Amino acid sequence: MNQEYELHIHLPRFYDKVNRKFPVLFVVDSQWDFPLINSIFGSQYYDGFIPEIVIVGVTWDNKDVNVLKLRKL
Repeated sequence: MNQEYELHIHLPRFYDKVNRKFPVLFVVDSQWDFPLINSIFGSQYYDGFIPEIVIVGVTWDNKDVNVLKLRKL
């Protein structure tokens, strides 16, 4: 595709010290949505409603990219 992407990644506490698997949530358009999703996850996890997860956000690498043109809309 000849396109570079930027990743935003949230890892659970002690991710590198435990030997277990975690569910993964992928978020597109993370330049806008990652902070919101990460915040919602944090409050839901803190209140005990959901387990620890890995969150991977994917966005375009260039901040001035024309998203509509790249998506051919």
